[in-house]
Order: sequence, then C-alpha cells, then structure tokens
Amino acid sequence: MPIVFSEYTQYPAYLINGNFESIFPSMFRNIPVPFNRFELETPDGDFLEVDELIANNAKAVILSHGLEGNSRRHYITGLAKCLHASGYDVFAWNCRTCGGKMNRSLKMYHHAVVDDLDVVVGHARSKGYQSVYLAGHSMGGNISLNYVLQEHNHSEIKGVAAISAPINLFDCVNELSKWNKRFYQNRFLRKLQKKVVEKAKSFEEVKPKAKMKFANFLDFDTEITAAYHGFKDAFDYYYRASPAYKLEKLNVPVLLLNAKNDPFLGRYCYPERFAEQSDLLFLEMPERGGHSGFMIRGREESWADLRTLEFFNQLEKNMTPPINSFSETMIKDISGH
Repeated sequence: MPIVFSEYTQYPAYLINGNFESIFPSMFRNIPVPFNRFELETPDGDFLEVDELIANNAKAVILSHGLEGNSRRHYITGLAKCLHASGYDVFAWNCRTCGGKMNRSLKMYHHAVVDDLDVVVGHARSKGYQSVYLAGHSMGGNISLNYVLQEHNHSEIKGVAAISAPINLFDCVNELSKWNKRFYQNRFLRKLQKKVVEKAKSFEEVKPKAKMKFANFLDFDTEITAAYHGFKDAFDYYYRASPAYKLEKLNVPVLLLNAKNDPFLGRYCYPERFAEQSDLLFLEMPERGGHSGFMIRGREESWADLRTLEFFNQLEKNMTPPINSFSETMIKDISGH
C-alpha cells in the first residue's frame, strides 16, 4: 500500500534532465552549517569524525553520506540545517577516510558498514534521546537501511529516510558501467584509487594494489572492498550489502525517495511490489530529482530535506505518514515560510 504519490514538481526549469539535476547542486549548492566536530573511537582502535548540531533536543537524527562524500556535502548540510531548525539534534558522521584524515586501520568503508554506524548510534544513545532517526543519501541510505535490517538493532531507532539509495548494488554497478554514465564511475574510481595509494604507505599488503588501474567498480570491489572487508568476492559483497534482498526484515517505518530519472539507479532499485504489500516501506518515486538533487526553485531546502522532515515529524506524532506527499502549501507550513 505505501507507494507515495509524489507532488514534487517545483524543480528549476534550467535543470533539464537527471544529469543536470545531479551535477548542478553538487557543484553549486552551498549550505554552510556551524557544525562542531569531534572524534569517536571505534572498538578496533580507529576513529570516526563526527559533526554535530546540538541544542539539547529530545530527538536526534544521524546522517550518513554517499560514496566518496562527507558530512560537508550539500545534501548533508542542507538536511542537517532543515532538521536542526525544526527541533532535532544532528550527528553527521564521516566514513573512514572521508572526514579529512586518513584512518589508522586498513579498513575503509562500504555500503554495509553497520558496525561503524553503530558506534555513532551508541554515542547518541548515551545522550538519552527519546527517539533517534537515521537518514542517508545514496550509499548513506544503504548503510542506514542495512543497519535496521540487522537481526538486532536498538529500539530507539524510530524511522529511516533513504534518499537516492541504490538498494540493489548489482543493478547500480551495471547502470554506471553503461557508456553514457561512465563519467560518474570514473570520477568515483579516481578518488578511491588515491585512497588506496595512501593506504599503501602504511600497509605493506596494499602496495601491489596501489599500482593497479581499476577499470570499473567490479575491479575495485574485487581487489579492495571484498579483499579487506570480509567478503568472499565482489558478488558476495553486492548481495550482502544490498538492502533489496532483506526488505522483509524491516521493523521500522522507512521513506525511500528515489527519483525515476536518477542516473545511478536501475529498475531493481524501485521495489514497488514490496511497497504495495508493506506497512513500513513508503516508496516515493518522483519523475524528477536526479541523484541527491531534488532542488526546489527559489528555496534553500531541497525536496528531500522537507520530505525527510515531514516523515520524521509524522512518526514523532505517532501518525501514519500519508501516501500523498505534501503540496506547495504544506511546504510553507513545514518550513515556516
């Protein structure tokens, strides 16, 4: 039943397709946020860099970024600002190697680093919040989903918003290998390869990998992700890190906001059949939005920011989120102007 009819139509006219809607905000949208940064130690002797916005609220949101992103990307700062202004404390964490410092251990990150997210959740739990929510863009959406899809997770987690989430990694890898989308793949791989070179300075076993040229994600995930993170191979990783194969384990409400013109996502990233039968998965598929774009003409907030806020607010009131997303009038009510 919960397939949400999306009323997102307020996109700027100059963003003419999914590529423009993805790239333009990535390059030009800038939302400064007065984060306070601190480090959390991990059980394996490493650390996570976390940015926080704290006002002693009773509720908190933990934000997870996308592949080769960080807590200062526009889609995280925009969401943090929107949520914090509406009474949520915010913890925006950085995956290992993404916060500006190279981590101590060999471990980097991937779409299922639920153990690292659990460190941040544990920190939030120690603050005594009445409710904690998870929200993430792209890979961060997958990490958030994989966290609540575990057999055991903390009861404080009241809901999840996953935006532009590639919930089927086989599908996403295949999509980004297409000739007209390799721009995205190659850009990611260049950044990831630099990190492998950095890791090789501290770890002898990585030195042979630092000389490799990764032609595609399958190469990288075979030689790095699977090899150093406990997966048998890249295919084992794609299966185990894809929330699409575990959705029946959902035990909290989830908003999955995936635009139909997202250049990263293939058809298996839109679980319509499951959503139709689920009371917990609210699937919203606007025609437009691109990948982590969703800009609204004349506004600082994105559609993803406001939809996440509305979804969490409904859960805070113990209300079932509506299956029609809000209108322009409701946007004004939510954001106060």
